[in-house]
Amino acid sequence: MVACPRCGESLVKRMTPPGVVYVCPDCEGRHVASPVLRTAGARGNFLNRVWLDAKHEDVERLLHCPHCHAAMAQVTARAGDHALDLDVCTYCNAIWFDHGELRAVPRDAAHVSETLSLKAREQAALLALQARREEEAAAPAESWPEGWLWLPAILGLPVECDEPALRGRPWITWSIAAALVLVFAATAFSLEPVVEQWGFIPALWSRHGGLTLATSFFLHAGVLHLLSNLYFFLVFGDNV
Repeated sequence: MVACPRCGESLVKRMTPPGVVYVCPDCEGRHVASPVLRTAGARGNFLNRVWLDAKHEDVERLLHCPHCHAAMAQVTARAGDHALDLDVCTYCNAIWFDHGELRAVPRDAAHVSETLSLKAREQAALLALQARREEEAAAPAESWPEGWLWLPAILGLPVECDEPALRGRPWITWSIAAALVLVFAATAFSLEPVVEQWGFIPALWSRHGGLTLATSFFLHAGVLHLLSNLYFFLVFGDNV
């Protein structure tokens, strides 16, 4: 899934006269390749300066590319009286524009897209219509979850649809889940004294130096209690 580096929403592929642009329907950011920018009339000296600055080793890298997931270089580029903080992927040769930034890119006086022939504009419109139909056909039905997700949905448990792409393996989430299972296995046959000793009691919140605020989360009254908590934790924890 191609996801927005800002908000994690799935990017929508749009066919424009200059070429393909990936748009976030939530924050309205745009991921645009360099050839598309040049076809759209972006000034060559502006783009050349952006690419040169992005290749410096000491440049700050905050966001990750929606396509290759590499860290993008954050570059400050001058556009007239404005300063644009752009995120550049030197591997995909593309730039991420936050809302409103793409319109501020300096362009040549004769915009290339305005010189496209009528036939080229018709082809672009047909391609855009075809892409939209493919997206609608590929979109999952919102009324019914996919695959095995119908089972927890029937049981009243939350299901995750169109989840944002993970940028790495959630080792911390998996480690905590494993610790929950191990603690339950170790205390299942002597739960009552363990709860009395390490469970959280509001009136005695400072017991063991306040550690019961944390240890109580690892104690479960039974298998169903453990499984339901693990389910919620694994569904939401990897996104955190």
